Amino acid sequence: MTDVPTCYDEVDVGELTDEIVTAIQRPRMGGLDDTDPGGFMDPGILPGFGVRDGCGETTVPYHCVGCGSVIPMGRTCYRSTCPRCAPMWVVEAAVPNLARLQTTAKTMSARLGEPQERVSVKKHHVVFSPPPDDWYLEASNPRERTFEVVKEILDAFNAEGFVGFHGYRGRTGDDRGAWKKRLFNDREWDDVRAELTPNGHFHAIIASPFVTGQEVTKRVEEETGWIIDRVRALDSLEKAAESLSYVLSHTSLIEKNGQNLAQYRRFGSTWHDDSVNVYDNTRRKAERAVRSVAPRVLGVAPNEMRCETPVPEGEEAEEQIDRSAAYSSGSSEGCSGDCDHDHSSSGSGEGKKGEVACKGAVKPIWDADELLDDDDWMEQARYATQLERAYQEWQATPALDRPPPIKDFWAELA
Repeated sequence: MTDVPTCYDEVDVGELTDEIVTAIQRPRMGGLDDTDPGGFMDPGILPGFGVRDGCGETTVPYHCVGCGSVIPMGRTCYRSTCPRCAPMWVVEAAVPNLARLQTTAKTMSARLGEPQERVSVKKHHVVFSPPPDDWYLEASNPRERTFEVVKEILDAFNAEGFVGFHGYRGRTGDDRGAWKKRLFNDREWDDVRAELTPNGHFHAIIASPFVTGQEVTKRVEEETGWIIDRVRALDSLEKAAESLSYVLSHTSLIEKNGQNLAQYRRFGSTWHDDSVNVYDNTRRKAERAVRSVAPRVLGVAPNEMRCETPVPEGEEAEEQIDRSAAYSSGSSEGCSGDCDHDHSSSGSGEGKKGEVACKGAVKPIWDADELLDDDDWMEQARYATQLERAYQEWQATPALDRPPPIKDFWAELA
């Protein structure tokens, strides 16, 4: 058996409270005047408020990972600052983090208990909010120093995972529902900025056997002013995809050496254990979950997420993007863009009698090489030959995106 608490009755309230309060009080406070060094956390800017740079104006080939059909779509740069492409930056960032979170939770569960009595490690969305008017640190980088405090609190909760920094709240509160009107809607930054106030806080999408609230978080708030709020349990991969995508959609960006760096960190010994591998099946499930919720959470058109090409019944993609999840009700997370109707401009995918939409994930042409090297996939995919020809044409056409712009995305995650 493990000595890690799995319910409130197993928590030493005094000891845990003292550990969290000590972590919060460890940084040195500045003096809020000109005589002492110090500073507030830089809120940065939000995704989607940079230069569009012609994205969407030219057409490039995409492909379906299920049937192999080639789908012309507007060029997407996958940069966090692009007003058009920032939602797809979120999708690309969310998938590997969700897959790693799922793997971390399962590995923690296996390691914390005996094989016949494994500890249930759950996923959670928790928000850590320092007091905005008083959290003035004597530190060269107050935001980075506060990330360290959050890490210490996560350690006290036996939690690991993803933490994103949000530099702003709405002037009337966090108002999650209002973010869908602010992000990815062709608004100018100065316009949106007028609705916001700097108020740095941290959203954690984490794995833990138990996140303690009640008397512990009450005492922490009384002693430090920090509010620790467990927003909800993430008891399905789709819910975790919603929360992770929502957090990324307005994670602050800080410019450094000409790059816009997304302010999130990943914490935990299991998460960073090189011996813990994310299996392909886990990554595929994570991608399906993120793409399924992206139309609602991010306002991405469904036909940019999944293939609507008609195929004979029985030949649908093995890993289907479920568009019904994109418009399910009851989520506590906000959404960006217009979430009230189906954005698809390519129809339902219905063809002749006996045909159905493929529903496979849609990817850029430069990601097709692994499929084309897979003999089994080439044999069963209905449009494999079409994709092979399109890929060869793309390689031979210097005018098309080269190198693929999606590769720039990784620089923004440092």
